[in-house]
Amino acid sequence: MKRNSPLKKLSDLYTKARIYEYEIPTGKDGFLATNSLLAYFGIFTMLFGKLTGVDSLKKNARDFLKEVKSFSKKIDSTYTLFVLYSGSSKCVAMDIESKCIEASLCDLTTADYRNFGHGRHNWFDKRPENSAIILLTNNVDRALSKKTIEVLPNDIPYLTIDSDKQIPLSSVDQLLQSFHLIEALGKNANIDPGRPGVPEFGRKLYNLNYYSIFKEKPLVSNRAYYSIHRKIGASNTENHKLLKNWNENYEAFIKRINNERFTALIFDFDGTLCSSSKRYDGVDDTIKKELLTILQKGFIIGVSTGRGKSARENLQSFIPEKFYNNVFISYYNGFETGTLGQNELPDLKRKSNDSIVDSHKILKSKLKNYDVTLELRPGQLTVEIDDMDNPVKLKSYIRGTILKHSELKVQILESDHSIDIIPKDVSKLSIVDFCKNREKELGLEGNYLCVGDKGIWPGNDYKLLSTEFSLSVDEVSLDEESCWNLASVGLSNVEATNEYLGKISFYDNHMKFRITK
Repeated sequence: MKRNSPLKKLSDLYTKARIYEYEIPTGKDGFLATNSLLAYFGIFTMLFGKLTGVDSLKKNARDFLKEVKSFSKKIDSTYTLFVLYSGSSKCVAMDIESKCIEASLCDLTTADYRNFGHGRHNWFDKRPENSAIILLTNNVDRALSKKTIEVLPNDIPYLTIDSDKQIPLSSVDQLLQSFHLIEALGKNANIDPGRPGVPEFGRKLYNLNYYSIFKEKPLVSNRAYYSIHRKIGASNTENHKLLKNWNENYEAFIKRINNERFTALIFDFDGTLCSSSKRYDGVDDTIKKELLTILQKGFIIGVSTGRGKSARENLQSFIPEKFYNNVFISYYNGFETGTLGQNELPDLKRKSNDSIVDSHKILKSKLKNYDVTLELRPGQLTVEIDDMDNPVKLKSYIRGTILKHSELKVQILESDHSIDIIPKDVSKLSIVDFCKNREKELGLEGNYLCVGDKGIWPGNDYKLLSTEFSLSVDEVSLDEESCWNLASVGLSNVEATNEYLGKISFYDNHMKFRITK
């Protein structure tokens, strides 16, 4: 609810994070954050529906005042209130509870209509005095609310906060009405809900430092723990024996990669050199300088991508022409490879692979009623899923459709934004031979380090990151000898790549990757 907040500045450091900013017109909020809460309700209403008829909402709130005044005369601050809700009214019930308890207006509890019928109604049998009910209703549950109140004793005070608006606008309507209820309860308790006063011990509780309570002596280093956690998951890292075994694998990998001499670095493009959310912007600005340094030191860069010429054009936009012979690009997941200076690549006039053409015909027929885009190239069929209602199920359907045609000699790979179907004998690793040949021409002798983001099948980097010296900036496989994500906690994708590049030391005829355990 504020532009350029500290949260925004922190978010800007991570390409995977997205932040939506609004400048709330009412300015700074009070103790109960009423204005910002109403603004949030408005934003979410616009996401899932329409925020219309605001004047009628104001009128409903004003008309509700009479009912609130009548109800507040029947109770006092010693009463226990039950707020009943269902579905979309739950958020309003939670807010009423929060305001009443935090401002100490009265004792209050919440329940949905079903749980109230299962046993919470017993309160009104055992403690009928000083108990009352608030019912949140709308077009969906109005009849249920009426039936509920009809079977309860007649002498129980109750108040209905009703909305005739459609969901989700009904929640905004109910929230506005509930503000009048809170005001009335505050008067009964002689407490201003907006300024109830905060005790000294409350300030101490708010700023309580509890980190040391949970801090334990680690069995392994922080970097090791999070690297292993990415491999085997949270629950398995609690198994000390398993953690110890994986730590041995981790240390062995660290030792190998730190001792190796490298003369080439091979990268995936999307999600590794550029953010998937900003893929049309190309290589991230933080990465460009590091890549240029590698080239200036006389070493080789390979880029193996599912893209076509857009990757080449982006790299050419910041890499000087004098380095073109030391930069190789493997297009369409390895179907065609060349130097950065070969503008004729990828060659879209090449005869299309028969299995790829057949895959296109099959999917074009099967997916005609789905919101997808099919793009056929000589060595790759790209399926971009535009329907985001159920992308996981649709991806599974696409894989199953192709795999049941055993005559198709293809493989199916995935990135963040698409499914790629490529010939069975094509691999992102085809770029390795080009890099090695260039090394010989330059008189270099060393290994290559691969960096990508989709290291587990069907991710399109799973072969690239199955090599002996391979680092992931996101997803990892279970292979203990390759595809480790060694990035610091909180870093992934472009930020992780940038951290890896910062760990490179340069020597006369090789590079060293230096990372602490």
